[in-house]
Amino acid sequence: MTLIRGGSPTIDRPIYRYPSVTIAAQAHAIVGVGIARSANEVIAMSRNRASITGAPVMGERGYIQLEAARAEAMLRSARSFFYDATEELWNEALNGAVNPNTATLMRLAATNAALQSAEVCKIASRLAGTDSLYTTSNLARAMCDSFVVAQHAALNEGTFQRAGQLLLGGAVQPGFP
Repeated sequence: MTLIRGGSPTIDRPIYRYPSVTIAAQAHAIVGVGIARSANEVIAMSRNRASITGAPVMGERGYIQLEAARAEAMLRSARSFFYDATEELWNEALNGAVNPNTATLMRLAATNAALQSAEVCKIASRLAGTDSLYTTSNLARAMCDSFVVAQHAALNEGTFQRAGQLLLGGAVQPGFP
């Protein structure tokens, strides 16, 4: 795909109608979702990891159960919003011009997915305790990698401001998405 960022498409096909910055945000955000899913190794760890202090196995502790459920809900909700927005935007591209408002909401969904994924990794790391600090730990890598995704320029918090502006009746700023 060859394009001029922000320019009009030269080929009238759905993929060329799709906003390039939006698709970049989506590509980065979904990596974050996958990274967060890989952090679920804390679930396996919680099934049999005993405490050196004599506390119950991780999975039997109430606060671990609460945080594991909270993280799962966060990740599934973010993923669902992401895919709903993707489907809506793609359907617009299939049927003609893409509405900038729909593209803005897609960017919001991508940003949300990236930030929620990083939060899920943070929760998993915190639940695993010091095991998540070792350089050989997938949880240490997941946390660091998820933060890289969440800090990408296409997924920054300016997306929230623009989406909030849109949701409150304002127009999408020129050059966005």
